[in-house]
Amino acid sequence: MIKVGDNLVKTEAVVGKPTEKSSDPSGTVMVWYFAEDQEVPEQYYTLKEKPEKPETYKFLKLTFDLKNKITAKDFKL
Repeated sequence: MIKVGDNLVKTEAVVGKPTEKSSDPSGTVMVWYFAEDQEVPEQYYTLKEKPEKPETYKFLKLTFDLKNKITAKDFKL
């Protein structure tokens, strides 16, 4: 379980490298998009590139401060 206050190292150990990364005034924003594995039901993998229709995919969006701690999260799982 990833929660506000966790660090970047733990997050990447759980969900892998982010699909996209950007910066804004609140910190670094990282987004992971997930697709279901067709061979194994209810198993998901992280997409390497942003999908054409991101609203149809599950995602995890986290904002990190300068110390790489999670300060905000948004998700559709």
